[in-house]
Amino acid sequence: MSRGKTILKPCETCGNLFHALLKETRHGHGRFCSRKCRHVVPLETRFERHIGQVTQDGCVLWSGHLDKDGYGIINSGGSGGKLLRAHRVAYQLKYGSIDKGSHILHTCDNRACVNVDHLFIGDQATNNRDMTVKKRNVKGIAVWRAKLDPEKVSLCRQKYSEGASISQLASQFSVTNRTMSAAIFRQSWKHVN
Repeated sequence: MSRGKTILKPCETCGNLFHALLKETRHGHGRFCSRKCRHVVPLETRFERHIGQVTQDGCVLWSGHLDKDGYGIINSGGSGGKLLRAHRVAYQLKYGSIDKGSHILHTCDNRACVNVDHLFIGDQATNNRDMTVKKRNVKGIAVWRAKLDPEKVSLCRQKYSEGASISQLASQFSVTNRTMSAAIFRQSWKHVN
C-alpha cells in the first residue's frame, strides 16, 4: 500500500539520495534519510561550539580536539563521518568549497587558529614558499626538540667509523636507533661534515 507520491532528494546531513513523501516536503519534513541523520547537529553549529579564546595577535583558538600536528579537528557528521581540519572548515563556512589539492594556510602560523582573517588559500608550492620565507624549515639544533647538535653528530659518526654500533650510540646520546641511524648515514644532519 502506497503512502503517497515520493520524490528523490538528498539528505541534508549525509547527502545520500532517498525517497521522501511529497506531502512531507511541502510541510518542511522529509529532509533526512534516517533518524540517525535527523539527530545530527549541523556542522556549522558544532563548529561554533568550539570557537575558543582570542589571543593578543587576533588568533581565534580552537577549543575542540587537536590532531597530532596541532591542528583543530571536527567530525563531518552523519553516519560514517570523517575528521576534518577545523581551519579548513572555517574557511569553507565563510567562502564555500575548497578545490581539490588546495591548501588553507595560516598567516599567523598558529595551527590551532580558526580566524578566517588569518587564513588564505594556496597550493603546495605556496605553502613551501611561505614556510621558507618565515624560516619554518629549520634544521639541526634550531629544531626545538633536537637532542643532537653538530658536535655530537660528528662524534657519533667518528665513533661509528671506529666500530661502535648504532644501538650503543643511540643509548649513549638518548635518542632512538632510527634517529641515530639517520644522523650517521646523513639522512638528517646533512649540513654537518
